[in-house]
Amino acid sequence: MTSPPVYRYHRIRNLDQWDDPVIHHVLWTPATTGGVFHRTHRLVQFDQHQAGFRASMEAQAIWGGLVVVGILAWMGGFSPDASTELWQRLGGLVLIGWSLWRLYRAHVPIRFDKQHGYFSCGWRVRKKAPDGMEVDRAVALKRIYALQLVSKPTRLFRNEGQEIDNFELNLVLTQGIRMPVVAHSNLLRLRADAAQLGQFLDVPVWDAV
Repeated sequence: MTSPPVYRYHRIRNLDQWDDPVIHHVLWTPATTGGVFHRTHRLVQFDQHQAGFRASMEAQAIWGGLVVVGILAWMGGFSPDASTELWQRLGGLVLIGWSLWRLYRAHVPIRFDKQHGYFSCGWRVRKKAPDGMEVDRAVALKRIYALQLVSKPTRLFRNEGQEIDNFELNLVLTQGIRMPVVAHSNLLRLRADAAQLGQFLDVPVWDAV
C-alpha cells in the first residue's frame, strides 16, 4: 500500500539555516518578467493521477469583457463624432487582438500527469515522459525536486498609495534549474495552489515571499 504524501511547506527566510545543496544552488529571483493585476490560473485536480492549471474565471471575465469592449469600439458604438471613428475602430481592433491573445495564453494546458510521468505546458498530449527538459516546457515528474514561490518586482499601478505585486510559482528541478509554471497577483490563492500541488507531487514547497 502506497503511503500518503508528506505535507512539507517551508517558509524560506534565511538560506544559511538550510543544508540542502539545491536550495543554495537555485536562483531566488523571478524567472519571468511582466505581470497582471488578477488571478490568471487555478489548480484543478482531475483524479489521483492528473492535475493541472486552468484559466481562472476572473481572467476569462476580464479578457472576454475586453473583447466585447473592442468589438463595440470597432463598430463605432462609443463616439458619434465621425472624425474620431477611424481611430476608435483601429483601437477596437488592437484591443480585440490583444485580449484574444491573452485568452489564448490563459487557456494553454498546464499538465501534471502521474500516469505518464511528466509535466508539460502546451497543447501537445504525451504518452510518455520526455528524456530531458524540452524547449516547449516539458519535463519528467521524477526530476521535480521542489516547488518555489517568489515575489516579482512588477509594479503595475498605485491604488491609494498601495503597490500591487505579482508572485511566481516555479518548478525546481534536481539540478537546481527552474521552470516557470504560473504567476499572478493573488498570493493567497497561489499559496493554496502550491500547497495542494506539493501534496499531489509529494515534493516540498519553498515559499520565499
